[in-house]
Amino acid sequence: MICGDKNKISGMQMMSILIMIRMVPVTIMFPMITGSKQPQDTVIGSVLSVLFSIIPVMLIIYISGKFPGKTIVEYSRIILGRFFGSIVAIVLIWYWLHAAANSLRQLGEAYAGVVMPETPILAFVIVMAAISAYAAQKGPVTIGWVAELTIVLVIMSILAAIVLPYPLIDFDKLFPLMAKGLGTVIESSITNIGFYMQFIILGMLMPYLEKSHDAAKFSIYAFIVCGFLMTAFIVALLGVFGGTADSFTFPMYNLSKMISIAQFIERIEAIILTVWVFSVGVGVGIQIWAAAHGLTQIIGSLKVKPLVYVLGAVSAMLSIVMYKSVIDLESFYEARVWGVYSISITVGIIGLLAIVALFRGMLTAGSGR
Repeated sequence: MICGDKNKISGMQMMSILIMIRMVPVTIMFPMITGSKQPQDTVIGSVLSVLFSIIPVMLIIYISGKFPGKTIVEYSRIILGRFFGSIVAIVLIWYWLHAAANSLRQLGEAYAGVVMPETPILAFVIVMAAISAYAAQKGPVTIGWVAELTIVLVIMSILAAIVLPYPLIDFDKLFPLMAKGLGTVIESSITNIGFYMQFIILGMLMPYLEKSHDAAKFSIYAFIVCGFLMTAFIVALLGVFGGTADSFTFPMYNLSKMISIAQFIERIEAIILTVWVFSVGVGVGIQIWAAAHGLTQIIGSLKVKPLVYVLGAVSAMLSIVMYKSVIDLESFYEARVWGVYSISITVGIIGLLAIVALFRGMLTAGSGR
């Protein structure tokens, strides 16, 4: 529930947005599993990725706290100067649009692949992009409200997909670990860290947070929830399918189809389809909003509300033209591509801002300059 200032979001709403962003790839394609050469090692990778991702996220929260009321786009231009700061902002805007396009394509592939295979992917992409753009036009407060209302459904659905197949789980299938060496653990960790780095969107959300000191606490909560759900889901998936878990394009959907208890609890994959819509809607909506809001802060003459529909269309177009098929999307999500790409952009920007701001004395004194 929105409380206090109507233009602010609560810590719970911020946490819900972060969880939704992070759980999009898990609930649909789960690249950490589908792109793994040794699925059993993803259990270790899931835990390690949480530990390594917390540091840069806490750093972006710390830097944002030194520039109260300003987004990462605004204080990038303060720290680096108008020209170089604008370049950094444009890179971030591209990153958000690209991530939104990927989520749209995942949803399109999922619905076209398992629900209505005769319907063109473009139809699903356009509808979801329009819904997400409408949510973006309403701003982070409305998106946060929707995320908070639906987060329970998302979490409970994931837990159902994890717990209900318990009679089918064979824990011996979780082994062997690191049969191919440490490299597979590192690869799965890098892929996962790349998704956690989407939390850099906190740099846009911090000015809208009711209590800025809640940012670190609720971000940690988001890490804990996501880390637990992903690790538990990997255990369930491996326990049922073993080393063949990486052969499914949509592992959560396939796992949910296995559920049948006393011919009473079954066909919960229909709930998973609903989760896909909510998680993608929130994730894409907030990323389109962040991209539009960032552009208006660079080019003052632009307006956020009409711009979100333009960027929604751009994201939809990118989702179609960047990948010829779901195989191309799966290939992109490999550690050497997605992991390196996402970590380089986000950690690179966070590190650059931290170093320059520290050198200029902005982190010790704090500045809204």
